Amino acid sequence: MNRDGIPNALHHPVTKPEGYTQGEIECIDAQRSCLTAEEYRGSCKAQALQYIWRERHKGGDEDLKKAIWWLRMALGDDPRTDRNPVYKDPYDLTVE
Repeated sequence: MNRDGIPNALHHPVTKPEGYTQGEIECIDAQRSCLTAEEYRGSCKAQALQYIWRERHKGGDEDLKKAIWWLRMALGDDPRTDRNPVYKDPYDLTVE
């Protein structure tokens, strides 16, 4: 959301939240480059657990979508791509 209250098309609350990119590099990509494959997978699973844990008390369905996003990353299925035909696009996590 910009200063005028207009949603920023470059950001999405589930798949590309504001504040997680510096220049062209997303935080998740920096993490992946710094960690071993096992550490990265564990980090993704921990993120998913965090969103599942708080879902009833804070973010509701959006938190569950974030958990799915992180579990897909743990499996090596980057939701930012359109490789998975179950999802219409990386910003729509509605299962068909």
